[in-house]
Amino acid sequence: MMPQLFGVDAGAYAVDAAAAFTSAFTVAPLIAGIDQAIVQNASGRSTLGQSLASSFKMMVSKPHHFVMQPASLMLWGVYGGTYVAVNWVTSICDAKDATALERNQMKFGVVSSVNLSLNITKDKAFTRMFGTGLARPVPLPTIAAFGVRDSLTVFASFNLAPLVGALTGAPAASQLVCPVAMQFVSAPIHLWGLDTYNRPGQTSASRAAFINTEYVKTALARCGRILPAFGICPLVNARVRTTYHAWAGTLPGLSSKVRVCTCMYIYIHEYRYICMYLWTYVRLDIMVLTNR
Repeated sequence: MMPQLFGVDAGAYAVDAAAAFTSAFTVAPLIAGIDQAIVQNASGRSTLGQSLASSFKMMVSKPHHFVMQPASLMLWGVYGGTYVAVNWVTSICDAKDATALERNQMKFGVVSSVNLSLNITKDKAFTRMFGTGLARPVPLPTIAAFGVRDSLTVFASFNLAPLVGALTGAPAASQLVCPVAMQFVSAPIHLWGLDTYNRPGQTSASRAAFINTEYVKTALARCGRILPAFGICPLVNARVRTTYHAWAGTLPGLSSKVRVCTCMYIYIHEYRYICMYLWTYVRLDIMVLTNR
């Protein structure tokens, strides 16, 4: 018998981790391109459109090079780690028969802590890689702004979305809409953090003018970034996690025949879903590159 922690087998934790990193890999390259564009636009090194076009061109023409870039690998680590935390919390809550309130509290506390630490580390690296001037330490106000921004997104994705889904009877739509809508609230905080790093010592009026100028396109770009990260990836992760547990035989209460049928059903739907999602973005890439 495998060793257990918090009532969950070690094998189940391994399956959860594998599912998390598989799911994160489907969205990490796209998020990396958008993140890079937002930081370069805020620093003045490139416009949002130019940076996105450059990233998407490389994503289509040399995908093997793009996914191996430090930016893509960092994003894979950020969201792989985030969804490991999501899956482990889910497994522990299932084992303990946790209430909905307990699940929400654990997910917000644990996932926020993991996502904040990973995202802030990534943001510090991106700010130095794609910001202006010589690389220098990221100031505490910038780190704090990134932390508030990510807390709002995690809350919208893992706490607000299930609540809205239960009230509206549309859980999938709520998962897609809630974290995206939150970006219109958090975009000014994100811009303020970037501007604090790129232009230290500016007045409040100067920062407000910068935020006002960059707000709309940054909010829309962050919507495009958050949709795969916290809208689509949770849905993909749930499917992949169930599939992997079925393959590994860690789904409780399933006979071997039922397990095989469940595995085949989820496998077909999971990969159809992922392929449709990837094709949508390839079409968008082509439109951008051909200026249509």
